[in-house]
Amino acid sequence: MIAEDHTGTDLNRPGIIRLKQAAIANQFDILIFHSYDRFHRPENGGDEWKGLELRAFFRSCGVEIEFVDGSVPSDPRYEAAASIFAGISAGDYRRNMLEATHRGTIARIAEGKFTSNPPFGYRKDADGRLAVDEGPAEVVRMIFNMYDRERLGVRKIQVRLIGKVPSPSGATRWHQSVISRMLRGEFYWSGRHPLGVSMGITDGVPCPPIIDEAQAKRVQDRLNSNQRIKKSTKSKSILQGRIRCCCGGTWRFQTARDGKKKAEFYCRNRYLDSPRVLGGGDRCDVQRRGQNELELSVIMGVLEALQSPDHLAVALEVSLKHAEERIETYGVEIALLQQAVRDIDENLATVDRVRINGRLSEAELDAKEKELLQMKGDLERRLAELDPEKIAELEEARAMLPMIGHLLDWAETYNKPMPVTGMANIKSFASTSPPLIEQNIVEMLALFSPEWFIGEPEKFDDDDWLVTALNEFLDRLHAKITMYHDHAELEGVLPLSILLGPDNTPKNSVHAAQLPRG
Repeated sequence: MIAEDHTGTDLNRPGIIRLKQAAIANQFDILIFHSYDRFHRPENGGDEWKGLELRAFFRSCGVEIEFVDGSVPSDPRYEAAASIFAGISAGDYRRNMLEATHRGTIARIAEGKFTSNPPFGYRKDADGRLAVDEGPAEVVRMIFNMYDRERLGVRKIQVRLIGKVPSPSGATRWHQSVISRMLRGEFYWSGRHPLGVSMGITDGVPCPPIIDEAQAKRVQDRLNSNQRIKKSTKSKSILQGRIRCCCGGTWRFQTARDGKKKAEFYCRNRYLDSPRVLGGGDRCDVQRRGQNELELSVIMGVLEALQSPDHLAVALEVSLKHAEERIETYGVEIALLQQAVRDIDENLATVDRVRINGRLSEAELDAKEKELLQMKGDLERRLAELDPEKIAELEEARAMLPMIGHLLDWAETYNKPMPVTGMANIKSFASTSPPLIEQNIVEMLALFSPEWFIGEPEKFDDDDWLVTALNEFLDRLHAKITMYHDHAELEGVLPLSILLGPDNTPKNSVHAAQLPRG
């Protein structure tokens, strides 16, 4: 006996395939079904003949089909007609059942009931409506806070969750796609779930919000921004994925292997097997460029451009925006507590002044002072429970603001001495300056995100720290490059035209493997 739970509309279902194989091998000579609808339920009207075709196959193998309920007689004179009528009956029953089920589902959704498995963070109440499931909902809030307040990426969130927090499936393993879908789940803050929209119910079903709408907007803005900007990764080149050709093709990166002495960039349309040439187009004649030559030309071109006050101001404004975002992110949780402590200190000073003036009794003043000190102690304990690194980064980001602001004002002209206000707050981030960066300190500061100066110095232990920093800089500029025969056009926040000389690869490189270590 073969038992299966596959739909009877499919005559190529696994159970039928196994029966066919056994019939060809002459392993049985009679096939018994309980009723015709267990054998075939036509999906559409007019498909009843498919059952006859399958019965003919088994008969060619010497196998007869019998039905326990007698819905199709074994007499060959009536067998074909009875099979057609049985197929019509089975198909009509299935279609009527689906239609009734569909109407019932629409009716329940219209009443606000959830007819599917509830999304992570929710459960069904006694009436079948969505309600917040506090345990999983706390995980959802934690993921949104890590992405919004801590500015972690999806990958870092995944690493932090694995093995510590059960996933929606109950496993210890989290997938990045699950976290991304969760961050995009509009029902977490909109108050409505889109269930039933495809059935014509425009409003969906009520869904209690888990996430604050203001935080959700910040998360969506960052997600959309990350889609537009290529994120820095462990790349073999700071230009990988940024270059396109004037011919319309994309430039690829080839490492120094397979007989190649150096790593190069090239246009895919240079070759006969490229899509453009195979489609009847001309081959691209823009020459290949060595990795070191092209990278250094772009970086040196940017450094030269930053000597212009206008260009420097643009780059500094981007750094200023990043510092302000860091303050806003950490300030949501920390700044309010710090301000509350400062307010209590002011109230304590007021109590001291009143005590000196003698306007209130000592007992009243002592009670008020005790209350304020207790409140201050509670707030300071809450501050102590927060991540001290976050508090340090918040303070250092605040210290960066006046320095960047002064530099931005100074960038309007080079005729005044460079300001030094706030410079003492910048940590020494390397024993020597990068070999490529021998410019004024202002241009060097414009290359780096504020996080490089306010964060911990361990990032410089990575051999490719300079590649990472330059990648972040080009990301902030939304940099895309179009290659021509003799120059490259840099597009984005800082549009530039960079001249390219003959292919004479420099000896130095932005990669640590070819740089003297500091």
